[in-house]
Amino acid sequence: MLKKPKVFIRFMPGAGGHFLGSVLLSLCTPIKLNDPLSGHENRKIMAANNMLFSYLRNAPYDNTESNLTEELNLIKKYRFDEHTSRPFFVIPMHIINPKALLLAFENTKLINIKHDISDLTQLVYNDVIKSPHFFTRTFPQCFADFKRLYPNKLVDLKLEDIKITDTKLMTYITKYVGIRFCERFRDFPLTNIEHLYNIERADIVNGNLVNKLDELAKFIGIELLPERRQNAIDLIEKYAEAQILCPWNFYLDDYN
Repeated sequence: MLKKPKVFIRFMPGAGGHFLGSVLLSLCTPIKLNDPLSGHENRKIMAANNMLFSYLRNAPYDNTESNLTEELNLIKKYRFDEHTSRPFFVIPMHIINPKALLLAFENTKLINIKHDISDLTQLVYNDVIKSPHFFTRTFPQCFADFKRLYPNKLVDLKLEDIKITDTKLMTYITKYVGIRFCERFRDFPLTNIEHLYNIERADIVNGNLVNKLDELAKFIGIELLPERRQNAIDLIEKYAEAQILCPWNFYLDDYN
């Protein structure tokens, strides 16, 4: 018997992957957005396998040089609960190279959210204002990396000097730490993937996602009923209306 589809969403932080996961689930079950601005607050409804999510949280983002056999052996220890009532699983992730995850399980599919370097400031800003743990978990490492990469910038600034309200400064620092990762994420070749659906980041935030619902349902392999379509449309409209455009456009020399 064919296992239920495992739909991995590959996305840069801030690109709307958790929200897209919520929309996908709304195609098969009633879903509400706990926060119209962000899909982060809906992550628990996607946690079909807590152990796998633990792996995804701790796996290196930049795993392009990892040993495939070793990684496969690690991932194969995890299992999906095939007895869940939902017809498919949704797993958002930031990993550059998804090959091991796609090979480790039966009936895997990949949705790739595309972006360009010009999107980076907005993506970083989204991460700063949306991620509930950005200030305490993510930013301290970003700050340390910035100090290492740009030793002549912000020389007298210490981590404890930065407040959770310093959104502009945190966006600047995180942007210039994330440029290389953003480029590698964008340029990594997603070749030899049998079930791949590419979607532009802009389609997720500008409401055009409503025109992709039939394609997405077909890609997953489910029937899209009228009430499920309307649920997805409601989520998309609320999310698009709530989005905040980053008010700044940074250059590296904007701070000394």
